[in-house]
Amino acid sequence: MFRDGNCNFLRTSHYPDSEEFLDACDELGLFVGSEAPMCWSPGAGHRELLVGQTLAMVRYNRRHPCILYWSLGNESQWGADFAASAEAVKAFDPSVPRIFSDGGGYNAPVELISRHYPGLNGPNAVAKAAKPTIFDEYIHLNCYNRHELETDPGLRDVWGRGFEVMWDKMRASQGCLGGSIWA
Repeated sequence: MFRDGNCNFLRTSHYPDSEEFLDACDELGLFVGSEAPMCWSPGAGHRELLVGQTLAMVRYNRRHPCILYWSLGNESQWGADFAASAEAVKAFDPSVPRIFSDGGGYNAPVELISRHYPGLNGPNAVAKAAKPTIFDEYIHLNCYNRHELETDPGLRDVWGRGFEVMWDKMRASQGCLGGSIWA
């Protein structure tokens, strides 16, 4: 369904990827942003756990050509633990870029910048960013308002028009690599 919908990238947010899922992505030519199971971490005080689980993800998934980048965590504070994790991942697999998913770590020592919910001006704002930027979480699906979707199916059409505007802006931006729809 993703390929039929002209999608070529999936972000797997802070949950381990199954072997079957990654095998299917390899076969279908879908890129995957593989993310460590870290979310809302203060960035210090859990180094052994954070580094250990992140390296386990990299060891487990690195044989898959679909992996586009390693995400060190989601919506957390950059700190000593994430710095240690970033260094460990780079030492273990220097061939795949790293990202720190919108934890305010825009200056984190990783190869890609993450932005969540950048708004319609987001693609223009990152056009001259120091590093390539991906909106690895943006445009919520209409998934939290099921009652409205049942009673007003036209809501899907309105939502789709917003997609088109954002996609056009992302394609025109020199600094934006693309985006990943949340939910």
